[in-house]
Amino acid sequence: MTKINKNSELIIEYLTQYPKMQKKTLAKIIYEQNKKLIDKSTTEKDPVEYIRKRIMAMTGNAGKEKRQYNSVYKKFYDYGVPDYENDYEQITPFRIEVPAYKRLLVAGDFHLYYSKRELLEGMLTWALEHGVDSVLLNGDIMDCYDISFFARTQDSKGFQYELDETKRIIELIQKTLDCKIFYKEGNHEERLPVIFARKIPELIKVYGMQLENLLELQNFNCDYIKDRRLVRFSGLNILHGHEFGGGVAVPVNPARTALLKVNDNVMVSHYHKSSQDSYSDIDGNIKGAWSVGCLCDLRPHYRPYGNKWNAGFAFVKAENQKVFRVTNLQMSETGEVY
Repeated sequence: MTKINKNSELIIEYLTQYPKMQKKTLAKIIYEQNKKLIDKSTTEKDPVEYIRKRIMAMTGNAGKEKRQYNSVYKKFYDYGVPDYENDYEQITPFRIEVPAYKRLLVAGDFHLYYSKRELLEGMLTWALEHGVDSVLLNGDIMDCYDISFFARTQDSKGFQYELDETKRIIELIQKTLDCKIFYKEGNHEERLPVIFARKIPELIKVYGMQLENLLELQNFNCDYIKDRRLVRFSGLNILHGHEFGGGVAVPVNPARTALLKVNDNVMVSHYHKSSQDSYSDIDGNIKGAWSVGCLCDLRPHYRPYGNKWNAGFAFVKAENQKVFRVTNLQMSETGEVY
């Protein structure tokens, strides 16, 4: 029998394998996969909760227990778990290289279950007329409605339908504009790895189960950007917007909120609302921020009133590696760009 205690080799083994998994989810996995081996006399009435507490103690999130079990905490890192500040390569920015690409269109929040054909057609017509050489799909292109944890009150067409429609739209963009496409993961695309982590974590790393593979993006000259990575184009930082965390309330001026958080030139989607802001630092350097409108229904069934959304997209022209110009465009519901 295996005893689960403050020095458990079993917990260390699983922490090494799944260093970023939620602690309760990991505790459930440890118990389910080892219930016949675990000595229940050491796990109190609720074995999953007991294992979760041991994980908290060993990873330093339990205050007093962190100090008490400092030797175990050190041992955990001796197993080769990467140091967050130095070895976590996924936090490095994804660069859209200049001068390879100079005329970038930024569009997000299609929310395919709620997308509007007129908005997509209006955006593509404008992009074709203005010589766009690259497109950043800045998150929430998919809604992932059928794998949402929210109550699904509409008739479902199935997750496969949404995958097929996303592929069709990406192919349409690629064929219409004949340009490079970058697809940055938003909070709605993150629903897929989240549901895997909660329900069947064994599938998270299985080849073919990642969204970029399900969408067959390799067929569309499209790079997939995940793990909440920052995108950099010329001197502009681009995020989807959910990376900041926080609640569901939309700021009065999302651009100002982003500028105060990043303290540098920044563009976000996510809020379904066009806005901009700027300030000058003590040396007179101007920093600007922009939030971009959406390309989905402005009055969906789950929020039909008072959301203050607007349709839109942005165009960024890079003059060189540091200097850029932003045109933040809005659209009518019938697709006219202004």
